[in-house]
Amino acid sequence: MVFCGKPSKGCGQCRARKIRCDQERPACSQCLKGNRICPGYRDELSLMFRDESQQVVWKARNSAAAKKSKQTRKARRAHSPTESSPESSSAATTSSVRRGSDVIDFGDDSSPLQPVLVERQPLTRVQPSYQITQDEAVCYFIRYNPSGFSESQEALKASVSAVGTAMLGRVRQDMSMILAAGAEYGFALQMLAFAVSNPAEVKANPTLGAVLMLAIFEVVTSRTTQNIEKWTNHLRGAAAILELRGPEQVQNEEGLKLFVQLRFLIITSCLQLAVHVPQSVLECAPLGMFLRPQTEAYGDRLIYIIGQLANLRADVRLKYMTKAQEILAAAYDIEAELLAWLASLPPEFSYSTVENTLSDAAFKKLCRGILPYNNRYHIYNDLWICHTWNQYRCARVMVSEIILSCLRRLFVKSAGARIPSELQSQFRKIRSLSRQLAAEVCASVPYHFGIGNTGEIHSDSVPINESHTAGLVLLWPLVVAGATEGKNHPLRKWGIDCLRLIGHGMGIDQALALIDVLETEAGVFDGVGDDGMLIDEKSSAIVKNKVLNTTWKHLEAE
Repeated sequence: MVFCGKPSKGCGQCRARKIRCDQERPACSQCLKGNRICPGYRDELSLMFRDESQQVVWKARNSAAAKKSKQTRKARRAHSPTESSPESSSAATTSSVRRGSDVIDFGDDSSPLQPVLVERQPLTRVQPSYQITQDEAVCYFIRYNPSGFSESQEALKASVSAVGTAMLGRVRQDMSMILAAGAEYGFALQMLAFAVSNPAEVKANPTLGAVLMLAIFEVVTSRTTQNIEKWTNHLRGAAAILELRGPEQVQNEEGLKLFVQLRFLIITSCLQLAVHVPQSVLECAPLGMFLRPQTEAYGDRLIYIIGQLANLRADVRLKYMTKAQEILAAAYDIEAELLAWLASLPPEFSYSTVENTLSDAAFKKLCRGILPYNNRYHIYNDLWICHTWNQYRCARVMVSEIILSCLRRLFVKSAGARIPSELQSQFRKIRSLSRQLAAEVCASVPYHFGIGNTGEIHSDSVPINESHTAGLVLLWPLVVAGATEGKNHPLRKWGIDCLRLIGHGMGIDQALALIDVLETEAGVFDGVGDDGMLIDEKSSAIVKNKVLNTTWKHLEAE
């Protein structure tokens, strides 16, 4: 590998046209003005250090041929005494000194070269100068030993490749990698179709793993809210496979892990869309809790409660439940279950709240350019404990929205009645609680971006709370936290900045799609003031929401 100097940072169009490029992302202004597709930017590091082995060999051979030709001409001139001179003797002496040197300038064609050096140059593959890692060894084996995999395994391999290439292509703004990711995705879908049509393969763990990775691919590539539907389609397919696999799927470690991951995605999707959770997913959940360690079992219990919340929202949306009193009673039951879950948490779930004392510049350097909201942040024992807390906070926010919507609806039906002080106090408590929960979600964000790493960190791995997984699990909590406030509130703007970092810095396009949601849709508590007073009884802005669906929206539609 050789250093090739600092390359041009411009896009391919500007470099080809030899004009200045402003390097804006995702497309430069020159291409936008000319209505051209901006091909993106090259990876600067890979251009600065390139494999020049073949170029070195070519220069070496040309240099040797030139030297041989030069010596032949000198030998011919040596037959003529008139061409002999002290200068030629001096040149021969200089050549002799150069042959004894270990340093050869390949940029100068007149430099002499020992043939043995050319033979030692690698002609096909450059060997790395570093210690190979286990991950690289596994990737090498899979790449150069493609045979022997089943259809489900081929689907899993292609889907993993598609997700990784899609993320990398978006981070580097490399259109060729983005296109390659799409091709891998298509191949994964083809192999998955073969696996699903095979009775022996459809229940295999790799088949379910491939569906999980394809769902993640949609999260990575869904730039618009309309494309999020593709994510839900994969989850519907996963739910169908889980139903085929039955309760025995959670009785081995690999099957249990896959079930847990897909169960979370399916229930979260149902909660967002206000649709019913497949019964097979809820039936297997209690069995999985008994087979998991205590800390993880608490997370399983919470997910089961959230599944009940998703079903309640679905009942309201589908008009299975229309009476405000009935909906309110069901919401209070779920809130009681959430409070009971909170009261039973073990010490491992504790976390600390830290007041930031660093300068803005110092904190941004540690936290990918993000400052803590309200200058406070949390430190957790583990990313999954942090993730469980955020799921609890989101569930409480959504239950609070249901309770508040039902109370408002009951009050509106009392024509001309003045709000009782007790009811106004209840409104104020619910509004204060929702803001507290949203602020706690924001306080957890720096931990997802690397603040508060604990334990041993291996040189060849990334801490889990700095990985892309941390960005993926943060999407839904950030949206729920932002939805608690109006479009111009500082908390929502701060959440949009975090989503922008996840989108551009981690290559997860769904974060950019969710920015559009938070920039356009009203808050789920619009119409209720800080003091609990009703500002707008009709709340027409909430009714127009397409993604942030509320109970009030469906109650208004009665």
